[in-house]
Amino acid sequence: MLYPIFILFCCPFLGSALENTRDEKSFSLFSVLKWKNTACQAVSDTDLQGVCYTKQECDDKGGTEDGNCAAGFGTCCIITVSGTASSPGGTVTQNCSFIENVDFPAAETNTRSYEYMITKCSTEICQVRLDFINGNFAQPDATTGNCETGDRDTLTLDAGGDDPTRLLCGDLTGQHIYMDVSPTNTNAATVTIATHTDAAAGGTKAWRIKVSQIECDSEFRAPQGCTQMYFDNINTITSFNWDGNTGRSGTNGGILAGQDYKICIKQNKGMCSVEWTPSQVTAPAEAFQLNAVANIITAQHAPTGCDAAAPGGAVADGQSFVQIPGATNLNKGAGLQNVDTFCGQFLSSLVVGANAGATANSAVIANSFELRFVAAGDGHANLAGFSLEASQRPCGTNPVTDTQAIA
Repeated sequence: MLYPIFILFCCPFLGSALENTRDEKSFSLFSVLKWKNTACQAVSDTDLQGVCYTKQECDDKGGTEDGNCAAGFGTCCIITVSGTASSPGGTVTQNCSFIENVDFPAAETNTRSYEYMITKCSTEICQVRLDFINGNFAQPDATTGNCETGDRDTLTLDAGGDDPTRLLCGDLTGQHIYMDVSPTNTNAATVTIATHTDAAAGGTKAWRIKVSQIECDSEFRAPQGCTQMYFDNINTITSFNWDGNTGRSGTNGGILAGQDYKICIKQNKGMCSVEWTPSQVTAPAEAFQLNAVANIITAQHAPTGCDAAAPGGAVADGQSFVQIPGATNLNKGAGLQNVDTFCGQFLSSLVVGANAGATANSAVIANSFELRFVAAGDGHANLAGFSLEASQRPCGTNPVTDTQAIA
């Protein structure tokens, strides 16, 4: 009697994990059965994706069967890591795994320190991507935006090497983060989540974070140094903990202190520039609130111009800005000027006169495919952050005209 032979591959690449596609094949009873460990969709929860394994492979990896794949010969294997009440956290060894709090989706109400160690599933791994399916932690200090003041919930990301350690809190649901990992270390990254029983209000303290390991030659690998990467022609991009509300009271979103990171967009075929516009949101929310500095022309030329405390000097605590390399400013009185730094309460490419401030948002067009966000030090009280639409523009498209201002 002939038995099917299962030939499996080590790690599904991120492309499969993002696109949720799989190849369906026709099988014969007398065929040698083969399939790749591609991504698959769980049947119990649309937020869960797994990897197509045999049932035995799934059991050996500590996974849970959640639907079929490979024309019914495989099982969609969901791997979660949460630990126990006495030993929270754990080691992530498989691609497309999920890290959760104990008893998820129930909230974590105890003072605990979770440590998740992410181990490379292949020597060809160059990045780790975290997708916050759920990631709602207590809000930062209402006055400073600081995540460490008092007994607060904090999330620390450490990939070692040249990738900076990141400290986050607040509402991260829907966000994602890339981490460059050392080519020589077996351990790719460590995620540490500290919770406190008496932490500030504003968070449900429940998390489900998808962990994807990205191969060095993957088309979904971000350029080195990019904390976020977007792939569509039109993307909505928000600062961490943005919820659109002004007047942070300690229970709603706002800028996190001490941020400095780069957001990148994959340049798609036939596209040569990116148009940045604040998202259309309703009052009292505003889609671009970085600080109280007026958007005068000097504030739109360099980071130092966005520092109200010491004009021309180093950026002071409490100041924040975005840099958009290659941005073009349309000045009604002086023609096109090169600017790249924006702060204040309007994102605008329009400047009227030498010192006039922008009074409305307008599109900013740049020939680069990246944006840097800086929130220097503490002092980010009552500031929402930003929600921007980034639209790739076809090659040959003319720059925005001064009639394209948006309210």
